[in-house]
Amino acid sequence: MNSGLGNLNYSGNAYFYGGTGNILVNVNSLSNSGIINVVSGNNVGITTQASSMNINLNSTGNVTLAVDGLNNIVVSGLVTTGSLTITTPLNPASAINLFSSTTMQASSVNITTYTLLLSNYGNYNAVLQSTSGNINIQTTGIQFNNNGTSSNSDSIISAGNININSTTPGQIALTQNYGLGTASMIANNGAGNINFYGGSSSVSGAPTAGGTFSLSGIVGGTGTTFAITTNSGTLQLGTIAATTSATLGSSGNMTMASGNYIDSPTISLTSTAGSVGASGSPIYYENGSSGGIALTANASAASQNVYVQNASGATGVLTISGSSAAGGTFSATNSGNIVLSNSVSGSAVALTVGGSST
Repeated sequence: MNSGLGNLNYSGNAYFYGGTGNILVNVNSLSNSGIINVVSGNNVGITTQASSMNINLNSTGNVTLAVDGLNNIVVSGLVTTGSLTITTPLNPASAINLFSSTTMQASSVNITTYTLLLSNYGNYNAVLQSTSGNINIQTTGIQFNNNGTSSNSDSIISAGNININSTTPGQIALTQNYGLGTASMIANNGAGNINFYGGSSSVSGAPTAGGTFSLSGIVGGTGTTFAITTNSGTLQLGTIAATTSATLGSSGNMTMASGNYIDSPTISLTSTAGSVGASGSPIYYENGSSGGIALTANASAASQNVYVQNASGATGVLTISGSSAAGGTFSATNSGNIVLSNSVSGSAVALTVGGSST
């Protein structure tokens, strides 16, 4: 079945059923309240010049969505066993929004858009998922809009790699609004990594409310710096590897489970109202197995602590500069030597070198 529309502009919904054939749809215009529903046993191609469009799609073939105008495309459901390709203009007025109870799922995903939004509401989650291949995203930013309960999460999950490339050289923004739920970027559904290619400037994020911002399996591209700053709530760290520098900031506690680590020659850890690591659960670091690390770590609020430690097997020299735990404990444990290039302060300072405390 091949289906074409010159103008779709009304408040009702449109339904297309392709059976085992292909569906080709062109939408020149569509009212905000209209939904395009597509079911196909084969490939689906949709082009649109509409100022906004809501789509709900189920297919067993490959899906291509090409946007020609300045659009806000809302995806209320999109599942295909084939590949998914979405392209919008690289203009601030253009965005792809996975809204509320949404799973956008395909064998592999390729998205080019100015902004990718994952928005949950109520008791629902927004999920972008590849079931066998990679997720490739070219964008200036990914925004997590958490407006649900504390158990909500917006997730990017890949059986392969998650490759996020900046359309503006040197800058990718990860932002979290609202903050009742958890914004989680996950790359360990398979054996994949999250690869940020942001050039020489930073990958940055600024969640604007409470909740937890969690990261797992972050791997930077060549020359990529990695930076995350949360404005409230907890920053929960997984492994962050292969970056030129890692700059991590949180207004709440900064945590890391055992087995994770930050792999970078230059690391900055800052919490303005909480602690960096905890006794028995430090923030682990390395620069490969034996490379040196330049570390700055600060917990500036009263009675907050800093706990850092080299990752298992890492023996590089740790150089600490300008670090403090205001009114709390500053603790650094390193298998190699520790060099102080500037002051380190706290109500208690413990520097442990190769099993010996200093």
